Order: sequence, then structure tokens, then C-alpha cells
Amino acid sequence: MAINEQINSEYFASYTYLAMSAYCERQKFLGAAKWLQMQAEEEQQHGMKLFHFVLARDGSVEDSAPSSKPKSSCDSLQAVFEQALTARTEGHQPDQQALRAVFFRKAFAEMTELQWFLTEQVEERRSRARSSRSSGWSRTIRPRFSTSIANRRPHHR
Repeated sequence: MAINEQINSEYFASYTYLAMSAYCERQKFLGAAKWLQMQAEEEQQHGMKLFHFVLARDGSVEDSAPSSKPKSSCDSLQAVFEQALTARTEGHQPDQQALRAVFFRKAFAEMTELQWFLTEQVEERRSRARSSRSSGWSRTIRPRFSTSIANRRPHHR
């Protein structure tokens, strides 16, 4: 069932964000750690939404072990956010693959549920683009932030 694959994808993304948050916490990047925890919670909520959808339709939730484990360590804050960006962009490919699969099976209830996730993706991207433009983040802060982070040495215990 395509929905089960998506549930597993959401939880894998959640664990990935938690692993990155743990790194940030250890390095005392507390704001980044909190933000990553919020991302993990959002992914978990997505997984639970789908979980309840499957159960409401008398389906069975099947766990499939991921082919890889979440990356648990990074060497810089910049690497964390590059990994977060990758997780954000690549992590939504299963959404589209799952929607395609249910479309060809004509599983309309599943299609409607997955459409919610695709719509949310579009809204997130639109919101980030508006926020970036209005704050000037991409033109002013980000270049200085990236340079200062790249030059900072990680905190080791």
C-alpha cells in the first residue's frame, strides 16, 4: 500500500531531523536544535495523520525498515542545514510516487489523502519564498551567515 510507504517516509524524516537536532544541541546551537525538533514533530504528525487514515479504512499499518539509517553526526552547522534542505526536497519524492501509484489503482480515498500532503508542500514552498523575499534573507543575511558558520570550529567535548 502506497500509504504505508509514505508513513515510513514521514517517520524516517522525523528521525533524521531528530539526529540533526541532537548534533546542534551538543554543539550549543540551541535555536537550530529547537527548529529541527519542530521539523521532526511536523513529520511525525504527518505520519500519524496517515496512520489514522489507514486504520479508519480498516487497513493494516505495515512497518518497513528503511534502506539507510538517519545520519547521526555532522561536522558543521552548515552541513546540518544542507542535509535538512536535502531532506526537505528529496523527502517529498515519495509523496509524488505514492500519489501516482494510487492514481493508477484508482484508489480515490487514498488519492485525496495524499493530495493534502502535496498541497501542503506547495504552501510551504510559497511561504518560504515569501518569507525569504520579504526578509531579504537570501540577499543579506544568508551570505554572511554561511561565511561565519563555515569559519566556526565545532565544539568538541
